[in-house]
Amino acid sequence: MGGVNPSKIFDALQGIKSKFILSYDNSPEIKKIFSKYNIVQVETKYSRARGINSYIGRELLISNF
Repeated sequence: MGGVNPSKIFDALQGIKSKFILSYDNSPEIKKIFSKYNIVQVETKYSRARGINSYIGRELLISNF
């Protein structure tokens, strides 16, 4: 996984008092880190410019509501 450490995102969400929804890569690590929240797996279409080399992938929608 690249980018921001998911544990840092989890820590930042602890202080949020309003509703949030977060889209994140589908992986066992993410499911474990965010397990206290509602998690829904969804299919999404990924594509490059003009739909070339598109494919269906799975994301996790993580929310506190």
